[in-house]
Amino acid sequence: ATKPSDDKDPSVADEKDKVTAEEKEKVEEEKEKSLDEKAKEIIHTAKFRNYCDHDLSRDLDTYVGKLMSDIIRFQDKTFAKDPINAKTKKRYAVGLREAIKYLKVKKVSCILMAPDLDRISSKGGLDSTVDDIKDMCKEQNVPIVFTMSRYKLGRTCLRKTPISCVTILNRGFQGSDENYKLMLELRDQLKESYAARLNIEIQTLQTAQHQNAIKNIQQQQQSQLRYVPGMDFVPSTSRPPSSLKYSPGKEFVPKSQMFPSQPDNEGRALGGYGMG
Repeated sequence: ATKPSDDKDPSVADEKDKVTAEEKEKVEEEKEKSLDEKAKEIIHTAKFRNYCDHDLSRDLDTYVGKLMSDIIRFQDKTFAKDPINAKTKKRYAVGLREAIKYLKVKKVSCILMAPDLDRISSKGGLDSTVDDIKDMCKEQNVPIVFTMSRYKLGRTCLRKTPISCVTILNRGFQGSDENYKLMLELRDQLKESYAARLNIEIQTLQTAQHQNAIKNIQQQQQSQLRYVPGMDFVPSTSRPPSSLKYSPGKEFVPKSQMFPSQPDNEGRALGGYGMG
């Protein structure tokens, strides 16, 4: 028995159709992406995810480090004095779930978030949790500071494991007010620099799109023209060569040779122009 070809095999044909459909879907998704999304793809990396809305800075990391060092020290002192009542006087909390928990009761002064969280875009995944936190912070006018990395943030909080975010509770920064103030001031300036960088990328993409549009129009116009300077001249082939008296490459034959003179009955020569 002969083996059926791939084109006749239904399973192979279905697989090809599936691949083609997926490719078309990817092309459509690419077209639908806004310039803002495309610009962010250029700026952001795995260590600087696109949920961040300001640039990163070592100076910012320094202020965050000093702030957290003070907050942890003050909280440890409170726990040492009165372990029972200290739980009601927490200055900070760790983790995304804790952030949502305290945002719901509106007890948050600021969120410190690592810029390199894992990408989990499925429903209920990490990306949607981050979006929820950002939305709640926006509603409550709570600043989010993107700083360090998960591992550095963990070490800053004296943890052996990486940390996604730190929630500074109401007045939790008290006693380190200057570091808190400088951190937010620098964060605002980094938001401006990020916005400017994003705008430059958007303008660059707009220029590229405009140039591509012009190029496409020119190509369409040229495709409709029979001749454009720079092209090789090709004679029209709308008429068969046999109907042409002369075409390039064909031997030229004068009319006098095409219609040689013939004597009439009286012996006079009749030229090609006088026949008839």
